[in-house]
Amino acid sequence: MNELGNLLKELRGKRSLRSVGEETGLSHSYISDLEKGKRRGTNTPLHPSPEVLKKLGAAYEYPYDKLLKLAGYVEDVETIDLERLLKNKTLRWGDEVLDESERKRAIDMLNLLFQTNKND
Repeated sequence: MNELGNLLKELRGKRSLRSVGEETGLSHSYISDLEKGKRRGTNTPLHPSPEVLKKLGAAYEYPYDKLLKLAGYVEDVETIDLERLLKNKTLRWGDEVLDESERKRAIDMLNLLFQTNKND
């Protein structure tokens, strides 16, 4: 088995393939193949799509970005603290310099945007 397959099997735990299949909309045989890392019958490597990983991440309550990394879609996911990154920096919207209240609102909106994307 491959690293992603091992993790998926571990995350599934004692749940049946069928119950995970019902929750994700994936077939139980496809989930089994993902855990083995190979397509049944052809024995060729199986590479799940990002959408499949998103469904499995939601079902297993496991971070989607970590599944993407294991599947080879991203090299490394970097966490950025926006407030620290933007501290003491001048923020502009076009030619306008944002005042302190606009700056705080912009950072809050960026944080909200990133939190919303994490929960998708």
